[in-house]
Amino acid sequence: MVGLTIAERELTLAYMLPGTAGRPVLEHVESVRLENLAQAPELLAEMVVEYDLEGANATAVLEAGSYNLMHVDRPSVEDAELRNAVKWRIKDLISYPVEEAVVDVYSIPDLEDRVRAANWIYAVVAREATIQNLVNTVRGSGLNLHAIDIPEFCLRNLVARDPEAQASTGILHITSQESLLILVRAEIMYLTRGFDVGYGDVIRADEPSEEGALSLGGLPPAHEQSLLEIQRSLDYFDSHFGQANVSRLMVLPDDPLLQSFIDMLSSNTSLRVEPFRVDSVLDLSNSVDPRSVGPAILAIGASLRSMEVPA
Repeated sequence: MVGLTIAERELTLAYMLPGTAGRPVLEHVESVRLENLAQAPELLAEMVVEYDLEGANATAVLEAGSYNLMHVDRPSVEDAELRNAVKWRIKDLISYPVEEAVVDVYSIPDLEDRVRAANWIYAVVAREATIQNLVNTVRGSGLNLHAIDIPEFCLRNLVARDPEAQASTGILHITSQESLLILVRAEIMYLTRGFDVGYGDVIRADEPSEEGALSLGGLPPAHEQSLLEIQRSLDYFDSHFGQANVSRLMVLPDDPLLQSFIDMLSSNTSLRVEPFRVDSVLDLSNSVDPRSVGPAILAIGASLRSMEVPA
């Protein structure tokens, strides 16, 4: 399975093969810089030929900011009518005409009727033009488009393979511009929250600034904001989903520069906070440079979409 992320300035491809004992093997991963999105179709087609991937199944990932993920109360309709019913229910929550929207839905299974989220349904909404451009790029490269996914589910695909994933678990993905927190148990994603604290904010949090290095809580502002967002999410999870409390938080990327941030979270929460090591859930082929894994994490998660999780 191939996983793809195509952003304004970068295209990333990850190629996964089945391995032994339920552990897949990351056979190849590569990121290439783009001058603009118009370059993506040609460069992807060249990569497909170079690595002999014609006809391989591929999952492409929507770029952050190109879609909305929201929850709504489940409409009282048959399953076959659900997407269309949700589409019209969210028409006032998006910034473009609903006729231009593509909607997919995701229900959280096995929630008890008494919990607040029991009647919720998640809707993923994107412009039809965005989806069509992605479809054309992937199919035009010679790959077989298996699915279009979102970053939240790519991260879920990774953590679901962790040996402790049967317990309620958090994963925090810190990117250059923002952080994305998801709360999962096994293969089920319950809650997601994004907030405007990026990698640079976190690792430079201890540096003096003109505004003052510490917040009123005695922590660097970026650390305090992260802590607040995480705690709010944990409280919301506890009160709305009726699941066991989250006891562990895994942080991505696995980067020594994030260790002081991890230590801060450990000291200020009841969570066991640790870096998420990709090689704990899959194997790397000899041709894969471990340093290339962190920047490609969403493409890697996408490439795991159709691979069965070991029981």
